[in-house]
Amino acid sequence: MPKKATRLENARSRMYHDLLFDSAEVVFGTSGFGGATMQDIAAEAGVSLKTLYATYASKQELYDEVMRVRATEFVQLAGAAMEGADDAIERVRRGVVAYVEFLLAHEAWLRIHLRGRIAWSMKPQGKDAAAAWRQGLDDYARVIHEGQQQGVFCEGDAMELAILAQAVMQVQMARAIERKERDSSAVVESMLAHLWRLLGVAR
Repeated sequence: MPKKATRLENARSRMYHDLLFDSAEVVFGTSGFGGATMQDIAAEAGVSLKTLYATYASKQELYDEVMRVRATEFVQLAGAAMEGADDAIERVRRGVVAYVEFLLAHEAWLRIHLRGRIAWSMKPQGKDAAAAWRQGLDDYARVIHEGQQQGVFCEGDAMELAILAQAVMQVQMARAIERKERDSSAVVESMLAHLWRLLGVAR
């Protein structure tokens, strides 16, 4: 069993890690990667630069971790939501609900993508982020293919439709943020209306 001093040090380290992670996400969302500085992040967190550099060696390392962690959480949450139903239309609906609620709860991470003009329809940089992106795209393509087999979605290349769906959803989230929309149900309904048109669903 770890000594009390060691447990305290570990707890303090985790606390600083979480604080700096959250602060970096806010600063990157506000200023973008290029505009953000380690001084800005330290100031947002209320710690010294020394403390920041003791946890993260560089701005790039911190940015990469924010992008990797949030992308992994995002894809896993949406994927789990879609797995909770057998009907393809319900799978998409549940995935969109999870998607919208996550992004409204992590608006700073969404703003990083919008400010950096990171297109969700294109493979991102970074091995981990690219893997999460591919998993999310594969999940949507699989559900669309299932819907085509069930006769509820239009015919076509399922992967291409999944890519188009990602683009539609990003545009819808950008508009929601621009309008300061906080009602997730309204954003979900608007997004689904566009997706149903894309997938040929009569609603």
